[in-house]
Amino acid sequence: MSNEIIKKNQIMFSCHKFKPGNLYVSSIKNKVDDSICIYDNEIRKSSQNVHIIPKEEKVLKSLNTIIGNLKELTIHQLVEHLNCEKIDTEEDFIKKKQEKDNKCYIWDGNNGKISIPSECADTLKEYLEKVRLYMYIPLMINGNKYELNFMRFFIEDNRIHCILSCPQFDRCIGTYVNENGICYPHTPDSEKGQLKNIISVTETHFGMNNYCYNPGIEGLCIEKLSAEDGSAYFKDYACLLAEEFIEFINENESINVKNKEKYNLFLDGAKIPFYDYNQNEVTKKILDVSLGNYHLAPKNSYLKDCVAKAIFNNLVAIEDHIKKKNKKILYENEGIIFNKGQHVLRKSTTYEQIYSYIRIQTEKYYYDLMGFRMGKDDDSCISCKLKSYQFICADKNTFKGNTQKFKSWQVYPGSLEDGVETLPSMKNPCKNFPDAIVFYHNPKTKFISKNDLNKEEWNKSIEEIVKEFLDFIKVNEGA
Repeated sequence: MSNEIIKKNQIMFSCHKFKPGNLYVSSIKNKVDDSICIYDNEIRKSSQNVHIIPKEEKVLKSLNTIIGNLKELTIHQLVEHLNCEKIDTEEDFIKKKQEKDNKCYIWDGNNGKISIPSECADTLKEYLEKVRLYMYIPLMINGNKYELNFMRFFIEDNRIHCILSCPQFDRCIGTYVNENGICYPHTPDSEKGQLKNIISVTETHFGMNNYCYNPGIEGLCIEKLSAEDGSAYFKDYACLLAEEFIEFINENESINVKNKEKYNLFLDGAKIPFYDYNQNEVTKKILDVSLGNYHLAPKNSYLKDCVAKAIFNNLVAIEDHIKKKNKKILYENEGIIFNKGQHVLRKSTTYEQIYSYIRIQTEKYYYDLMGFRMGKDDDSCISCKLKSYQFICADKNTFKGNTQKFKSWQVYPGSLEDGVETLPSMKNPCKNFPDAIVFYHNPKTKFISKNDLNKEEWNKSIEEIVKEFLDFIKVNEGA
């Protein structure tokens, strides 16, 4: 069966009751008067893809160029923020479905071309070969495929409608998002905040793992592109698209974490239950996909608060000791400058104070001191030991603003034991900066919580961890 042009009131066989709908540009306020609907069942017989394209060649050419440029800008943002590995061919990209390594793979292929119906190849070939309106960005993590589409499909009155240059995201377990049934929403509006419900309804009531989602982003305003600040607007729109897509991936990966044995949380030598951010929070997740940070905290609220207080109190004392140890101190907006760099206690603003840390900045490196210790074994099991110190040394080239060009889990040590570091073979996680090192180090100083009976012992432990941290910096600075 070849691809075919579907008439306005013709029911698409594989799509059951659905008929072709309207075509819009940017929003449902901008309807395209004359369009063609092509149902794709030639090569990809199970895809059940529908394409609606404008007949007016001027509109077609303009949108082709705009969407092509937008795709290029957005891919650049995603690669930079997610540290994605670019895949050259669709065949190699599909192979990455077998990888369960938490890495992001992105296919920067020339996709979105419309297949030509055989019965009208002669008359439409030249026209249709110009169509690239249905370009998209596919990204793979742990065998789950996520797609950023530059068009938004929706169902209304048993018709499939499409808004060009208006984004839609989807998660696809399989080859095509619609292969087990049409996944399009029944609204053109934003579905922000409804993702958990969409997943639940799709899996529970329809028995499908694939779904589409309308992000809280309006369609690209074509008129603004010709304004004086059109170029800046275009770049900002691409950044917004990338940020929303990363948030979509982050939430999906968190919601779909089913194997809880992948995590171990330790406190005072005992394994304890961890708090499930994925189920109980909206903005907090066990895994922050964009940075690669894992967050494991005690399930018991009182215990969680006690641990957070103990860690934060020690960090405050550590910072105070560093100030006293270095006499040449200048106070600036960025923090406290000493010698070559600066040190500052950075409070966790999104999570509990468990995740606060000290950062010292020198000419070339960032050095962090944390009150919790992370590790990853050969089976990719993530472990966290609370009230236990850990250092990190990271080349400044691996950071850009508040984002980092590596995933933290990539360089977690293989053990929580004292003296263990990231393996030498793992200390260069950034492909664009192959000489830039990033590694964790587990110091030997024991974490001691302050109480009324151990003031002298506690003070000594603070002095020891400060000395060990500064010595760690001196060694890596070559001092």
